[in-house]
Amino acid sequence: MKYFKFNIQQFAEPGEVKTFTQEEVDKMIEARLKRENEKFEKAKKELERQHNESIEDYEERIKNANLTAEEKHKKELEKIQKDLDAKNAELEKIKTDEIKRTTLAKYKIPEKFLDRISGVTEEEIETSVKSFSETMGEYVKSLGASGVPGAMNGGSNGEANKKAQLEELKKKAFETGSIEDRAKYTRAKQEFETENAGGNE
Repeated sequence: MKYFKFNIQQFAEPGEVKTFTQEEVDKMIEARLKRENEKFEKAKKELERQHNESIEDYEERIKNANLTAEEKHKKELEKIQKDLDAKNAELEKIKTDEIKRTTLAKYKIPEKFLDRISGVTEEEIETSVKSFSETMGEYVKSLGASGVPGAMNGGSNGEANKKAQLEELKKKAFETGSIEDRAKYTRAKQEFETENAGGNE
């Protein structure tokens, strides 16, 4: 008896064709790429572990092996020059900052305003500090009496209250060292002395 291979699939109803949206295709591709990248990174790390050298270091070593002695020296000189330039830039910044500190101290401005000062040469820095000082002076003047907390009006305790507020302003001015706080203290002190001089006459 002879058997015939019978393919039932020929008699089955055709199934629906699955279609994918662009978003689904993008997600599948992204997932696949991620898996492949993870495999690659894992293999790369394993190679680096086996050879005690990163791939980047290996490539650099191969490049250096192919260089002539003159090219090697040139490359070394370039590296040294790059390091020297970085150190010189760092030293220049230190010098400039020191000039700024000195100039700020000359104008009795706290060091915390160092970053607000521009310029590289002494003249440029001097001009910048002078301009900053004038601007801050104008700002403090524009505050007027409202710049003093409580307007130093005395309240019910009169002079004792004013002295306490004056001491508070003095303490704050010396702690913060800010121009605004110093100006508030100076203005409040002058008002207090003026009021006391006027009251004692």
